[in-house]
Amino acid sequence: MGYSSFDDEIEQASFAVYVTDLSKNSASLQNLNLTNPNEPAHKRELPIAEFCTVLDELNVPGPCFSYNEKDVIASGAQFVVRQATVGFEHRPLPVLDAAVKSPKFMLDAQERLNLATESVRRQVYDLLFEVAALCHPRLRRHDNIVDIIGWGLNATWHQVPFIALELADGDLGDFIGASEYLPFETRRQMIEDVASGLSALHGLGIVHGDIKPGNVLVFRTETRLIAKLSDFGGSAGLTGMALLRGRGTVGWRAPELRRYHDHGDPLDQNLLEKMDVYSFGLLAWFILSLLRFPRRGGEEDEGTLEAELSGLQHQYDIPRSLVTVYQSSIRACLCKKPDNRPADLMTTFPDDKQPNVDLNTITKHTESATSHEDINDNYEYDLPLTEPSNPKQGNAWIPGVNTGLLDHLRSAFLEDPNQLSSEMVFELFLDHHNFSFSALNDRATIELTYRYLLTAARAELLKAQALLFSFFEYHDVTPDKDMESNRRYCMFGCIASGGIAFSATARSIDPTLLDDGLLKFRQNGGFNAHYKEMRPEVLEKYIDLDLEAIRPGVTINKPLNHHGDYLLHILCSFQHPATLHILKSITTPENVNDVNEYAELPLYRACLCGASETVLFLLDQGGDPTFSPTIAWPSCLHWLVVFHPDSMDEVADKLVEKGAQVNEMSFRTIQMGHYPYAFPSGSPLHWAVEFSSVEAVQALLRHGADPWLSNGTRQFIFATMSPDSKPQSTEDIYHDEWILGPSKGPTAVEVAIQNWDYTVLALLLGHAPERTERNVGDGIGLFQHLIAAEFRWISDTSRFYNPLIRGSRNTRRKKIQRTIGTLIKYGFDVNSLSPAWARRGQQQGVTSTALMLAIYMGNMDVAEALIDAGADVNLAGNDGRTAIMYLGAKYAPMVLDHYDLHKDLQIQVTRFLLVKGARIDVRDNAGQSPILVLAQDGLIGAVEVLLQHGAVANDRVNPGNSLGMKEFPIFTLLSRYSGNTENFTLHRDREIAALLREYVVPLLPQTTLANASPTHETLLRSLAWNGLFKSGAVLLAGGVNVNPVFAANYIPGVEASECRKTPLDEVMSRYPLIESPQGRLSKSEAAKLTARFRRMEELLRKYDGRLAEDLDGATD
Repeated sequence: MGYSSFDDEIEQASFAVYVTDLSKNSASLQNLNLTNPNEPAHKRELPIAEFCTVLDELNVPGPCFSYNEKDVIASGAQFVVRQATVGFEHRPLPVLDAAVKSPKFMLDAQERLNLATESVRRQVYDLLFEVAALCHPRLRRHDNIVDIIGWGLNATWHQVPFIALELADGDLGDFIGASEYLPFETRRQMIEDVASGLSALHGLGIVHGDIKPGNVLVFRTETRLIAKLSDFGGSAGLTGMALLRGRGTVGWRAPELRRYHDHGDPLDQNLLEKMDVYSFGLLAWFILSLLRFPRRGGEEDEGTLEAELSGLQHQYDIPRSLVTVYQSSIRACLCKKPDNRPADLMTTFPDDKQPNVDLNTITKHTESATSHEDINDNYEYDLPLTEPSNPKQGNAWIPGVNTGLLDHLRSAFLEDPNQLSSEMVFELFLDHHNFSFSALNDRATIELTYRYLLTAARAELLKAQALLFSFFEYHDVTPDKDMESNRRYCMFGCIASGGIAFSATARSIDPTLLDDGLLKFRQNGGFNAHYKEMRPEVLEKYIDLDLEAIRPGVTINKPLNHHGDYLLHILCSFQHPATLHILKSITTPENVNDVNEYAELPLYRACLCGASETVLFLLDQGGDPTFSPTIAWPSCLHWLVVFHPDSMDEVADKLVEKGAQVNEMSFRTIQMGHYPYAFPSGSPLHWAVEFSSVEAVQALLRHGADPWLSNGTRQFIFATMSPDSKPQSTEDIYHDEWILGPSKGPTAVEVAIQNWDYTVLALLLGHAPERTERNVGDGIGLFQHLIAAEFRWISDTSRFYNPLIRGSRNTRRKKIQRTIGTLIKYGFDVNSLSPAWARRGQQQGVTSTALMLAIYMGNMDVAEALIDAGADVNLAGNDGRTAIMYLGAKYAPMVLDHYDLHKDLQIQVTRFLLVKGARIDVRDNAGQSPILVLAQDGLIGAVEVLLQHGAVANDRVNPGNSLGMKEFPIFTLLSRYSGNTENFTLHRDREIAALLREYVVPLLPQTTLANASPTHETLLRSLAWNGLFKSGAVLLAGGVNVNPVFAANYIPGVEASECRKTPLDEVMSRYPLIESPQGRLSKSEAAKLTARFRRMEELLRKYDGRLAEDLDGATD
């Protein structure tokens, strides 16, 4: 089977196979056995963090928030369902009305909720069973199975988990019992809908266990009513397995289920789904006869049932030709012997496509098409290359966790690190928030990040061990002697498990360390162990290493496994004297290019292993290096980086001689266990540059590799607010702070610049056929790439902070300086403007120097190095902005805890630029000065520095611009910027008040706008709207008019008089907004906000503030 069949098999797989397949590569799902109740109880224990992880691994959107909860829709012994509004914090999706389903827990007010405790385990298990079923591909898209919208944790202290389901218009009982008459055709369609949904469940081996009107939801559409099955967690089971958790509902149970619970009679495990068929028969009878309340159908004897069924003939709206058919169909479903009930519900009842039904086929016993053998033993997985065959063995995979889960994982770690797998702890370490500006300057965050890394390393996670000493170097920390003694051990494990990007580091510690590590790596199968399930024990299954002989019964000319591997493939997957000896005895020109199921040749396997002798032998035998597994996969030459540095030249020469294309491209982003954590995009040269393999770069350049070839994958560079998942286009980015790299992706030269790899850069530029910077027409220029690779995407949700492996602060500075020096040496201009790139969502492109972008990104090491190399601090881009105008969102704090840190950065960078000669009297193309530009982003620290250096407090743009119509626009802009807490806003208010007192009050007598005209907005009005009462008090004490009338823009349908507003009008208009449900404020938050505006109102009234309608002589 090829790669494309994998998804198709999962589509057709039973529920147990589906969960088993997910579990194969999921540590969390391995610990949660949804298909076998005989596992020890601890196998089903689940703390909240792991619960969230399971939902993420099932691709359930979340976490979402719920609010505006309304009436209870349904309530049972284990769960309660309420109508509520749900939305997603990290996704640009609209809020939705939903049915929010939560477990009923007996909660201790003094203890946090632990989902692993015995008292709540049942509900958690049932909830996860239902979610896992709803997420099966065949149910997730089924028209008659309720849709899952997302999951979340409620806002209570206990954080009870919930799932959000699509909101129905009612259940079947509501509609049958309503006064509205339901035509026969509608009832017939509902029966068909339920049959379709139930057949889908049975087709996957799932037993619903509680079919009744309350578990059939009804949805109104433009054309008809649609019925959908719901609530199959608490009672559901699996056919063929001793798993049936619920008791069903009295009146709707099959007789064997009643006897099982009442008298202990055994159940036939292979006929569990026939209980659903019985309940379905009762449901169909209930729908057809329009019974308002259910009789005791399943609890009555056959005589009573038969008598009631005869009543269908009196149902006037059922066609006479179908009455007998329906009676026979229901009678068949209600047969006392389970094995005599119908197996196929879709053919049991008549529909609009089969009006004539053979009654004999209804009552006739038919065998189910579903086999109930042990599917775990019989199912063979067609494993694609993008998935790990054995995550623990390969130690190579990063699970990739939804950003919304990280807080829950972090809480679990702090409570007990042993709750999480080492992979999940490493995911916590990777969290990009750990490497934000504020986090990297916060000792507590650094120490916690170190705890994550150390915990994963102690659990023998090799990728964590490989980064331990890089972490120390980055933070300029000297490890103690005990830790230092582990350096060789960690580095050996890194190289031996595929961390070939660390080869230079290993060689600097001890050349033999690199040699030993690479040898071990190749003996273990190289990357074949990670991607091809090739491990030493597999090899020993086919050959005797001691005797250097093929084991008896092993054939040479037939595939030996489900990959379609011949013995040649297996031998070539390892480097061992025995494998090479046997290989030489069985390889011929006829079989050297045998192809397995993945279109791989033995030569390709040898390249993944880095077995140079094997590769050279195969090439001499006619091995074809031009034959790639599939389009866009790495070629043999891409794997040149895997070979020992001493053999790279010889291998490259031979591969190219035999036809390997030196500029062949690869675009597959498959994970790797170590840096760069995913296959690079581009040519073999791109790979060699990413792995910093000097020898591979030299070998490829000798054969004509193009350093200016783009890698085909566009980069998105973020100063802040990096998205939660990897963007593929600008449409995937829901905020406006990004820089676009070249549309065709970076060249090998640009990748070397991004990595500050001056040694490789010098090799590339020394051999480049093109020594001048090309005009690529978009993206950014060469020097600008110095800031372009702060994070590297590993998966759709995970990324790695690249500077972490670039050494200490001094080492990083030297790398930057030497990279800049290398570019200048080869004739590139440090002041060159980039091609136009769209900044902040603007339609017109912006040209920027590398210095501007370094300031924009807050990378002062790069900025200082550029200025030292001759960068012009006053050079303007095509929008007229200079470097000092590039302080942006990166510098703006959003929480009070980081306020002083960000403000200090603003002050530091602004003073640095002023010392370097930055001018403050320049104007951009919109007529704005640096102080106005900085005020727009709320950078009060930078504004204060500029005021101290002579910037005027009442600076404004030319009249006609909306900003020019405001009084003191600098402070109007600052007043608009507030954080996400009341304490932040109050702190901000105090700072603005201090600046007003020093720089604005002395100007008030000279300011003509102090008593604004109706077309000019006063500063007091802006302060009132934002509730900054301390700043307002400064202005009022300084003598400003308390009642300036501002004529807001005309609103169609609103009287002109109603558009006039005073500052008090602005305050009074805020109260309804605070109380509005759309504000999504808690009662506490709303109270605090209301209190602040009350103080503003009291202040204005103290100075005789009035509403516009109360002012005498107010003019239109």
